[in-house]
Amino acid sequence: MHPLDWAIVAAYISWLVWDGVKRTRLERTTASYFLANRSLPWWAVGLSVMATQLSAITLVGTTGQGYNDGMRFVQFYYGLPIAMVLVGAFAVPMLRRARVYTAYEYLERRFDAKTRALTSLLFLLSRAMSCGVIVAAPAVVLSVILGWDVSGVVEESNDPAWKRGDEVFAMARYPQLGGGYAEYAAVPAGDLAKLVGARERIPRAAFDEALTRLGEPGFSADPYLAQEAVADASELEPIVERILAANPSQVEAYRNGKEGLLGFLVGQVMKETKGKANPRVVNELVREKLTV
Repeated sequence: MHPLDWAIVAAYISWLVWDGVKRTRLERTTASYFLANRSLPWWAVGLSVMATQLSAITLVGTTGQGYNDGMRFVQFYYGLPIAMVLVGAFAVPMLRRARVYTAYEYLERRFDAKTRALTSLLFLLSRAMSCGVIVAAPAVVLSVILGWDVSGVVEESNDPAWKRGDEVFAMARYPQLGGGYAEYAAVPAGDLAKLVGARERIPRAAFDEALTRLGEPGFSADPYLAQEAVADASELEPIVERILAANPSQVEAYRNGKEGLLGFLVGQVMKETKGKANPRVVNELVREKLTV
């Protein structure tokens, strides 16, 4: 590489470190960390959706494939703009209205916790395999540039310093324009595992508050784990009936085929109980009442 190339790489890495440190002061809540406080303009969200289509595999793999086999594979990308428009027009607004942190939380509301767990597991497995390829592809390029063995490059990119056993590291990246970058958050893995395992047992409000405070000095999940969500159907049934009676148009629309309104009705019950109800029990009760 030319000295100018090395200077550009060094300047880019230095800017990443400086910008990351600066922006860690901006993120203090779960909503700001994962959702940028829902403050992103539409065009920034659209750009972030499109940006997910570009990775190291795109830069390394497609150029190599074009060199070896020609440009026939480009036809695969012709449908992407249409797919992204559909995602932006339907999926993104739906998830925004549902006020959820992830698509998997929406699946839990729409179906049950088992569906959420299964889809999350499938996603993690697919991403683990994908990340393996994403690490390997640039390693091939760097091994040629630096003259290192490929296995050595992969080993360096998986430095154990990033894999501390007592903490889980997470990073969320929002578009530079209007969103900024979320901080690196060190989270005690033991407390996180306890909270996830008790997700259905403890009140939703307690779970959300625990996630917000997770990682603070001296934080303990035990006070939140000691709380019990309301799971008594006889206690929740009057609340469900009252919510359904207060939303007749949504109930009628659901019975006419708009099943997506189930999440809205469940959310109203959870709001009425201030997040203290067991979401699985609420989901089952609402479904039962709607089929009567």
